[in-house]
Amino acid sequence: MALDDSDFIIKNTPRDNSKSLCSYLGNDSVVHVPDGVMSISSCAFGEEGKPNDVITKIILPDSVEKIEKYAFAFCTALKEIVWPENENLFLGRNLFEGCSSLEKISIPKTVTNLEEFKIPANLKEIEVHSDIVRISYGCFTYEEADPLKSALNSETVKVLCKNPDYRLIDGFLVNVKHKTALFYADKNKRTVHVPDGVEIIAEECFDEIRFLNTASREAEIEVCGRHCVSIEKVTLPASVKKIRPFAFTSCDKLKYVTYDGNTSDLEVSPEAFEWCDKMEWRKVKVICHDTPSEKLFAEKKISGQYVRLNQIHNLLKTGNCPVVKELAEKFGVSVSTIERDFDDILLYSGTDCVNRTDLIKYDRKKRTHYYTRDFELKIADESMWRD
Repeated sequence: MALDDSDFIIKNTPRDNSKSLCSYLGNDSVVHVPDGVMSISSCAFGEEGKPNDVITKIILPDSVEKIEKYAFAFCTALKEIVWPENENLFLGRNLFEGCSSLEKISIPKTVTNLEEFKIPANLKEIEVHSDIVRISYGCFTYEEADPLKSALNSETVKVLCKNPDYRLIDGFLVNVKHKTALFYADKNKRTVHVPDGVEIIAEECFDEIRFLNTASREAEIEVCGRHCVSIEKVTLPASVKKIRPFAFTSCDKLKYVTYDGNTSDLEVSPEAFEWCDKMEWRKVKVICHDTPSEKLFAEKKISGQYVRLNQIHNLLKTGNCPVVKELAEKFGVSVSTIERDFDDILLYSGTDCVNRTDLIKYDRKKRTHYYTRDFELKIADESMWRD
């Protein structure tokens, strides 16, 4: 097919002199997109109010490198796509929404990042290759499905695990070929341990947290009979070498990420912890095996916190630590400051506790707090603190 074929509306983008297929006007059942077209626009072949019930097959030339969202949507007779062999190929979201006759799709081998992909009701098979290194937990969902139920009963896990290079290990969907943790598939643990052997934490690996926090900002919900909580602590094995951008995006309950290796062994993207509210104040986001204690605090004035933490710690050890309000009055600080001190004690406890209430209990009769276990508080030397 020639670029000037009247069946195709093709526009030229002056900025990069690329040609985009905006609309198909013909009546052929098999459509050969003209060579030279570099992108396919949204709804190029059909629209929700004007579906195409003629096209059964679309053949794309190797010149195509971008297919925008909904590009093939509402082609109700479509049964086959012949993908371009282009190493820069990008697939947009929900390409096949409303394609009610589509029964099988093979993800192009050059596509390693997958966006949201709604599954038409009749689609029986999605074939994935072994080189996908970025995919969200909710990538594959059935059209018209309840989003909460779809998220908790991940079709993405089912689709990927048909390929032996993808395995569900300790709650993580792992690409074992690339040693990449693609996403966390469990929903009922506050403390998470990434499997040993994983070397890369993929983009949006913990994206399911966004789902939980959208469903309930308090982050504890029950859907489909399952109790779901937001992650608060993540432990990374020494095998991990890279944390990709946006790996922990929107994990607004996340407090601690610890790493069993040394600082020099880990590459952390500056965008890895975008919108992690409870970690914003931390100077160091990932606590490595060799991270000095004094570096864990933001560069701001902390009035006498070293003394306060030690005194609270000693009171807790004896089981005679008063209520938070009384502690605030004792030290002349706000209640919220004491609450933060309790969180810092948890950080420096060296225990596997994630929630403060796992480490510090309250005796209602005695009106005192106490520790649930023995340990030595490990914080920076007093000389590191500014009064």
